[in-house]
Amino acid sequence: MKYYKFNILDAYTTERYNGNIQAHFSKLKFPINSRIKKILSKEKKSKLDKLITYQKFMSKIDISKNNLENFLNKNKKLNIVGKAFPARAAVILNYFSFLKNHIKFIAEQPSSLKLNHYVSGTNIKILNSEFLKTSKPDVIIIFAWHLFKEIKNKWKSKGLPKKTKYILLLPKFKIFN
Repeated sequence: MKYYKFNILDAYTTERYNGNIQAHFSKLKFPINSRIKKILSKEKKSKLDKLITYQKFMSKIDISKNNLENFLNKNKKLNIVGKAFPARAAVILNYFSFLKNHIKFIAEQPSSLKLNHYVSGTNIKILNSEFLKTSKPDVIIIFAWHLFKEIKNKWKSKGLPKKTKYILLLPKFKIFN
C-alpha cells in the first residue's frame, strides 16, 4: 500500500478461514493501534518476516503436489471428483495443473453461486453436490481443507460407496477411507 501512499488505519483477525487478517487503509496517517501491534508481533514470532519461512511453506506444498500426482498417475482409471470450492482452490488447481486432466467435476453446495460455472483456467465444471450420489466417485479431493473432517463425515453418511477415498491436499497430503 506504500506504493499508493496509503497508511494502515486498522487491522484485525476474523474467525473465517482460520483467522485471516482484515486491514483498512487511508490516505491519512494514523498511529499504529494495539490490534495492529498484536498482529505484527504474532507475525514476527511466527517468522513471517523471514524468507526461509516461505521457502519451507513452498516445499511442503510441492511435497503434497508430488504425492498427489504420483497417486493419480498410479490410479488413472478411478472416478475422481472435487468437493467444495473456496476461491483459493482455483490457485491450487492451477498450480497443481495435472489435476485438470483427472477431475471430472467439483461439487458445491446447492445454494452456491458458482454452480454451472467453470473453474478459471480449466474445463472443470462446478456442479450441485447431489451429483456425488449418482456419480459414485472412487476419490473425492476436498478443496476446503479447513473443513475437511466435516465434509468427509457428511458425505460418508450420505450413502456414497464405502470404497470412496477422501483426499486432504493441505497442509499435508493424506488419503482417508
